[in-house]
Amino acid sequence: MNRKDSPSWTEKLSTRVQALATGASLGTAYYKRGEDHFREGEYDRAIQDLTEAIDLDPDSASAYNNRGNAYLGKGEYDRALRDYDQAIHSDPNDSNASYNRAFVRGVAHFDEGSHNNAIQAFTEALQIDPKSAKAYTARGGTYMLKGEHDQALNDLTEAIRLDSNSADSYYTRGAVYADKGEYNRARRDLNKALELGADRAMVEEVLSSLPD
Repeated sequence: MNRKDSPSWTEKLSTRVQALATGASLGTAYYKRGEDHFREGEYDRAIQDLTEAIDLDPDSASAYNNRGNAYLGKGEYDRALRDYDQAIHSDPNDSNASYNRAFVRGVAHFDEGSHNNAIQAFTEALQIDPKSAKAYTARGGTYMLKGEHDQALNDLTEAIRLDSNSADSYYTRGAVYADKGEYNRARRDLNKALELGADRAMVEEVLSSLPD
């Protein structure tokens, strides 16, 4: 039985539906249910509920930020960035929205192949949250594509120090070691990435390219 079908999930969602029906804390109920949909990966439903929450409270920075996260989950970077901008407008001290905006700008630049701009954006994200393993991993991967292996290794090693269970960090560092010809270290990191649940086909593609 998956989480969606479990009694605890059903009861929790039912409670919030009742709040919607009675009109008690309506905006909060939409917001909370939107969060639940987001955690379940139901991004369209999350956006729908968070939009209702925003309609009821147009100054809710957290609702804009979370709707931005849902748009990000759908790969709609422009809409995500607009929501992060609005969250910051509503609350200039919202560090979550500021971090998210910088990180998503980095991802968008990366996808466009604009690596220098991506590094600049990921660096901005790290200035806001110096403990973000995700941002270190993203910047390290970008350095790798630029052929700047030492900078990449510095970032990826820091990402692993911050989050030793990050399969992405181990995979990316393994790929850097492979590029550098440090094959034993590459195998070690890539096998660790597999242990942590990295995509097997992706990892084995790199492993199969290493010399015996």
